Amino acid sequence: DQEDGKMSASNSAQVKKFLSSLPISVNFTDGTSRDLGDLGGSLDPEEGKTVCQKGGVFGEIMDLSAVESVTVGGVTLPVESK
Repeated sequence: DQEDGKMSASNSAQVKKFLSSLPISVNFTDGTSRDLGDLGGSLDPEEGKTVCQKGGVFGEIMDLSAVESVTVGGVTLPVESK
């Protein structure tokens, strides 16, 4: 909403705090992992809270059975494929 089309300093600080500094990776069953820290995202105020979403698209179709877990901010979440 800036006249010059650039992100305000306040919004830029929030993006850095909540999105850019959040380590996130997908971990595969073969022991490799892919850093997803550079994914895009959004910050939205909802009921007095800041709701953050990160998302992106891989350059190729991934077999979900090859994904073991996702690690976000040091917390590893297992992925189950059925």
